[in-house]
Amino acid sequence: MSTSGNAFATFSGGGWNSHTVSSAMVGGALDAARKSSQTTVELGMPTLFDGIDGLAGNSGGSWFVLMLTYSQDFASDLANQASDWFSTGYMGQQQQLIGITSKQAAATALNGVLESIVAQNVSSLPLYDQIKSAVFGNTDVADFLATTIFGTLSKAVIDVVLAATPDSAEPEVENIAGLVSLSYNESNDGKTPNWMKIVKDVAFGSYGMTEKLSDPITMNRLDWAADKSLIIGAAKPMAQTISYADSNYLNSFVEASTSVAKLVDAESYYTPITMVLQPQGEGYPEDQLIFTAGDLNLNYEQRGLLGQDKAQATTTLSNLSIDELSIIDVATISGSFAGAASVLETYPGLVKAATEQLESSINSAIESNGIYQALPGFLQRTVMTAVDTVVEDIGASAQDTVSALFSVPLANFMADMAVPVQTADGKAVVAEPYKNGDLQDIVNAGNVRLLDGGYTDNTAVANILGQLKGIDGPFEVTAFVNNTDTAEIPAAWTGHDALTVGTDIPMLFGTEGDALVRPFETLPGSPLAAYPAIFDQSAWQSEKPVWSYVDTATNTVIDYYQLDVQTINNPLFGVEANKTGVLNVFSTYNTGSGPGPYFANAFDIYENIYNATRTGIISNGGYIHVLESLGSMRLEWSQPDASNDARVARDAADGGHDASQIRMIGSDGLSSKMTLSVKEVFTDQDIFLDIYKIDAAEKASFVGTIGGSAQEQDMGHQGLFDLFRLGVGETLEFRPHGTSTEQAQKPFVFDYTRGDSAYALEVIDPETQAVVMALDLAYVPLESAKDGLFVDQTERDDVSDAYIYLKSGMSVDFSLQAPAAMQNTFSMVQIEIDETTGLISFDGHLQDTLEFDQAVRAAIENNTFFDKVEVEPFSASDQAVTGWQPAEDGYYAPVLLTEEDNLYVAGHDLVAGSSQARVVGHCAFAFEDVAIRSGADCDFNDLIIQMNVYNFA
Repeated sequence: MSTSGNAFATFSGGGWNSHTVSSAMVGGALDAARKSSQTTVELGMPTLFDGIDGLAGNSGGSWFVLMLTYSQDFASDLANQASDWFSTGYMGQQQQLIGITSKQAAATALNGVLESIVAQNVSSLPLYDQIKSAVFGNTDVADFLATTIFGTLSKAVIDVVLAATPDSAEPEVENIAGLVSLSYNESNDGKTPNWMKIVKDVAFGSYGMTEKLSDPITMNRLDWAADKSLIIGAAKPMAQTISYADSNYLNSFVEASTSVAKLVDAESYYTPITMVLQPQGEGYPEDQLIFTAGDLNLNYEQRGLLGQDKAQATTTLSNLSIDELSIIDVATISGSFAGAASVLETYPGLVKAATEQLESSINSAIESNGIYQALPGFLQRTVMTAVDTVVEDIGASAQDTVSALFSVPLANFMADMAVPVQTADGKAVVAEPYKNGDLQDIVNAGNVRLLDGGYTDNTAVANILGQLKGIDGPFEVTAFVNNTDTAEIPAAWTGHDALTVGTDIPMLFGTEGDALVRPFETLPGSPLAAYPAIFDQSAWQSEKPVWSYVDTATNTVIDYYQLDVQTINNPLFGVEANKTGVLNVFSTYNTGSGPGPYFANAFDIYENIYNATRTGIISNGGYIHVLESLGSMRLEWSQPDASNDARVARDAADGGHDASQIRMIGSDGLSSKMTLSVKEVFTDQDIFLDIYKIDAAEKASFVGTIGGSAQEQDMGHQGLFDLFRLGVGETLEFRPHGTSTEQAQKPFVFDYTRGDSAYALEVIDPETQAVVMALDLAYVPLESAKDGLFVDQTERDDVSDAYIYLKSGMSVDFSLQAPAAMQNTFSMVQIEIDETTGLISFDGHLQDTLEFDQAVRAAIENNTFFDKVEVEPFSASDQAVTGWQPAEDGYYAPVLLTEEDNLYVAGHDLVAGSSQARVVGHCAFAFEDVAIRSGADCDFNDLIIQMNVYNFA
């Protein structure tokens, strides 16, 4: 088996809670991308997922993946109306569909079942003969005592099964009570809870999906998802599981399984299942349900009331075709968290828990009964002694017999919380178990019950890795893991402090030789399950969150980690060791929530979590990490390409140097603001980078120049940054140079390290191999401080185009520094630019003319546009002017009038083509105060101007 590629996105389980967070992540990332981009291209699901080969999910994450890839209404609403999700959108519709039920209805129905069994089978109850003997053979008293003892016990067991009150102020989520209560009123006949009904009629009830997605999984997916593999997690209990029982419970049919391959010593555990929906089109294998640990031997039994074995039969179960399953069938199998209630081994622990406080309850029930009160005193004492003995035996020697009495009816009542599947002819078909009472017919039908993949791998990551055997090269998986409880990545793994994460994340990590089967801690009795440890835990060494967001009002926490991982052997999932890749993890948790809306304020909590998650994604930079993790908006380093004629021409114009590039790749239409800043300069000689942006038509526009020398570090020159917009398909080109002839000829070498959402760049001297400058290139998030900075509206094609477009409603602060020896004067003038020729003029006079020089001098002297500032020599950066407002909209140029009475404006002097100024950063300019052709050192640091533009009109 192989999938179509090796880049996947996964969405973890967690019912409506997980679905809510996944929706907030996807819808929020798209909303932010729309706000960040300047494009007419429609941004939808292809924007996020074009670079992904497949999507995977479990439970609530499976619902989300299948709705997203099959329902046009769901996907469109999430892409375009995500802010209305809790009013007219998916969750708003869910709130109309779901009525908050009480556990009492389910408890009453279940009590009726157990009371009927006790009443109809009094003489067959465990310890009945002992009770009858203790009361001297009095049948009436014995019947009364047995009925009271076991009736009280049955109520105690039900209280344990339905332990959580659905409308509790602090709902517990590690139990089946709420889910049973939620599904009870949606059952087929109103007598037993049915998970298929709640998923089909409620979870898929929004947008009419109950009908639309009841078609087979082979129906056409949405266009953007047709070429994706969909991988859905599920599980199968190996232990004895109820198929069905007859009405009087004298016959029950159970199924168990054992592994053919026997990969582990354990036999009774939950084994993983992967449902693989191949890309749609010609040439792909059929869709399959895969038992990743290998084939199973199925063992069927017909049993009596107290567990007596009446008949047995066996068959073998291999991978199954799933083309006849509907979309909702697949979602229901993956999400039946309470399906363990159909497993008989679930109940002994519950019975034991119910007997711990049983004696006082039984005594009260007997003492208040009229039959007891009518007995003679000596017989009353005999009765109570007998009761004490029986209760003691129930908790000890008769434990197994008593458990057998209750397990089958309890499991039968809860059976449809798991999904009944027939497996005849190598196909998986969701259907009621075959119920004709003939064991061999049941075997031929292949009755099994399948349930939630969360019993093995709730993140769906292990399910993916097991399917990548045929894929060469590294993988990349982006996992959205949403939990209502937390766990730790221990300090022993990180080498520093422990990290708090969602509870499912640590399960993915371990070391060779770890136990492959471990207790599943979140259900009573802790059944054993295949454990999804597939990555070496050393991946966490020195790791901390790349990005975090905490909403204190709702206690919602999002952390993003980027991990370099290596697989370890886990044959239960089909994962082989030594595959390498990247695991991007978005860990979201809120411990005040729950997987199902079975508590009174559930939708309020979900809406708060949804809004908090969107705030983190849209307004606090999370969308950048989502987009980059999914490959939607990513930077790619490019070495010089000698075959590119346009580039060769540009390189020739730059002195014959090969220029290095970083290109934006990803989905059409996306763009983002970027910042490039000098982190440190390591040479006393000046080193500069001229930065150009190259569009798809190979047109180059100048962005700016940054750099300096180590001796200027205290002055801050090298810390200036450029802010610019870069779109998918556009390229940044770097042309390094110095101020000396020797430096200008050096072919400086670039190296880089990709972090998340950023690159650490190094400029290297090829002769000494020394790093001469270190830079950071990063995305600028929406609503960050830098996002508010004015974006230069001028497309420059030359480093000397030292002007900027300003509007009259703006305010500008100027910070000036002068690392040089002269005392110079700074000012600003408004210039005119011919849109056809690009020529600069002032008051009708072209630049580089005497008239231009004289007119600008007069404007400076008269403070026509700006009150001139005398800049002291060797001055550090200081706030020189605050709140200057240009009088008119237009292009403005910085002006330097030197101590030697030379005027430099708009990057030119009186010598045509001579440049005394450079753009050295976003809204930042630098002047050389000695004429370039008269012995200047060309370090462009004699006056450095940083403008902070704000207050848009």
